[in-house]
Amino acid sequence: MIRYKKLGYVALNVSDVARSRVWYENMVGLQFNHIVAAGEVYLRADADHHSLVLYQSDRPGLQRVAWQLEADEQIQVLTDTLDRHQVAWRALSEAECAATGMRHTIRMTEPVAGTTVYCFGSGMPQMDTPFQPTVANLQFLCHIGIGTPHFRQAVEFYEQVLNFRTSDEIDGRIRLMRCFPNPLHHSLALAPAPVNILHHFNLMVDGPDDLIRARTLYRQ
Repeated sequence: MIRYKKLGYVALNVSDVARSRVWYENMVGLQFNHIVAAGEVYLRADADHHSLVLYQSDRPGLQRVAWQLEADEQIQVLTDTLDRHQVAWRALSEAECAATGMRHTIRMTEPVAGTTVYCFGSGMPQMDTPFQPTVANLQFLCHIGIGTPHFRQAVEFYEQVLNFRTSDEIDGRIRLMRCFPNPLHHSLALAPAPVNILHHFNLMVDGPDDLIRARTLYRQ
């Protein structure tokens, strides 16, 4: 069975990279890391090289979601599973992997909601300098929410193919799932929606004081 370490990072298409970078730095408290030659912006919420990547696009929305596997050996388990379920995939080239900071990365399109999914084995590079909280005491990227008109089929795919486990379902409105064996209550939230869409993503903070501080800032 496929075994994961955690949600690796989220990549978004945005209409204005420069303005989005400022917003995520000043309003959310993410820390800028760097801009690569192609123009995408890398930001982090902890010691990981990045938690969020911003890409310039005329079609804003979710670009991809990346999951970190428990070990490099899990890549073979993953590809064998995808082959068995006839889900197309490809290994990223060395150049593509280098651009995202990881090695041994598999790319696929989740066939129900159409989400582009990366799975990587080797750990994400760690930063030498500690993360410096500003807006709130951010801890890490916690979970991502995806909306789809094919809600039940998506739940089935993540459970039966990708080995996610259900923690809770709230009145048929959202299914909270964890990437096994990550101990967090959920790493993925699936919700019914009229179209395939990014529903939300969540960053963990220290406690309620951080939420109050952020709310005060948002209301200014």
